[in-house]
Amino acid sequence: MPGREKGRRVKRQKNPLGEDLHADRFASARRHAVAVEDDGDADEKGVLLPGRTTSRILKTARQQLEAIADEEQLGNAYNAEEDDEGDHIVNDPGLAELECEEACRGGVYEDYDEDEEVVIEYDDTESMATEIPSEMDVGVDMYGMDDEEVRLLQKFQPPSRVQSRNLADMIMEKIREREGARDAVGDTHDGASVGEWEDERVDPRVARVYTAIGTILKSYKSGKVPKAFKVLPNIKNWEQLLMLTKPHEWSPHATYQATRIFAANLNERMAQRFYAAVLLPMTHQHMATEKKLHPALYMAIRKALFKPVAFFKGFILPLAADEECTLKEALVVASILQRTHLPPVPTAVTIVKLAQQPFSGPRSVFLRVLIDKKMAMPYQAVDALVEYFHRFVHTQSKEEKLPVLWHQTLLSFTQRYKGDLKAEQVNLLQQVCTKHFHYLLTPEVRRELNAAPNAAGAGDRR
Repeated sequence: MPGREKGRRVKRQKNPLGEDLHADRFASARRHAVAVEDDGDADEKGVLLPGRTTSRILKTARQQLEAIADEEQLGNAYNAEEDDEGDHIVNDPGLAELECEEACRGGVYEDYDEDEEVVIEYDDTESMATEIPSEMDVGVDMYGMDDEEVRLLQKFQPPSRVQSRNLADMIMEKIREREGARDAVGDTHDGASVGEWEDERVDPRVARVYTAIGTILKSYKSGKVPKAFKVLPNIKNWEQLLMLTKPHEWSPHATYQATRIFAANLNERMAQRFYAAVLLPMTHQHMATEKKLHPALYMAIRKALFKPVAFFKGFILPLAADEECTLKEALVVASILQRTHLPPVPTAVTIVKLAQQPFSGPRSVFLRVLIDKKMAMPYQAVDALVEYFHRFVHTQSKEEKLPVLWHQTLLSFTQRYKGDLKAEQVNLLQQVCTKHFHYLLTPEVRRELNAAPNAAGAGDRR
């Protein structure tokens, strides 16, 4: 038995500590060969994935197929709906244009031949199958307004005295300013400074290309977008080139594609100018002529929210300040705000700006939908809203009936932000309830004010 115990001890003997410590730092050749062999077997025999991973892959593939089918169905539906407006032009052989992408990017133009045949290139990797919703009048009945309520809100709408500006007006004004500055430079400086102004002229080749693109976008419905139009946000004088395409003549689908491109490639300041000069006039014009918003423009406004600061400054605030904005137009835009996530700080700034303006139906709609977002607002925004409601104590008499939407906005404000009200602000809002009373909504507002933490008698209730 002693020999047997000795052999068992030898079998249990371990390697030296130094070898065990350094063993994991180096891979053995035999183990590597086995791993390579296993990989070869896996390639030949196939790898069995877990059931959970397989179900996820199949679910993702099914969702992608359904999305592709929906996009094709929507694209075919709207193409069939608008066939009477004209066929879609993708490649017009009658348009003699030339490739201008290198010229636009470099900003330096070489000598060219006037008789050279030109072709507008398209991006093969992108095709527009419109992601457009089926609803056309979405958001109009969002607050359940009747005809009497609409007439009452229109009574507060001031008469229109302001003419909206489009992109052409803004660019022509800039061109006149530059020409005046160029004349001043020519009188006071040498020819080197004048040469800098000459470089800003549009090359005839580029002008021909973007004029042809404007013809395409006029009847665009679906399909590929010209490459020269996709690089437009990266060009310094993009506004001047954009005017050559005549944005006021674009189709709604072309406006949607342009909004996608510019919202994704421009900064906040440039996107604001595009929204104010192109998207807003197009939306206003379509609502005025068709009495409803085209689904492509609806999706364009949703895409514009990719830059929320630019959207508030370049679309919402100018639309609210436009005296030609109708209540129906404001309700449609408000429905987009209602179903979209908004950042708190720009939203609070927009609320302050709207509260400082005179009362009107569209502004009241925007205030209502932004208050209903239930965001954590700074005290400056709460103060501005309290002043906004208390202003009606002095501007409107007790006999003048206020719209139900105004009372609903006051109720929403007290429900959401009663915990942020100071004692003085609670007293001011109670004065508003005394001056302007609604038999259904005002008792609810008073109940919310009495439940505020800083209301009079709140300490006794505790």
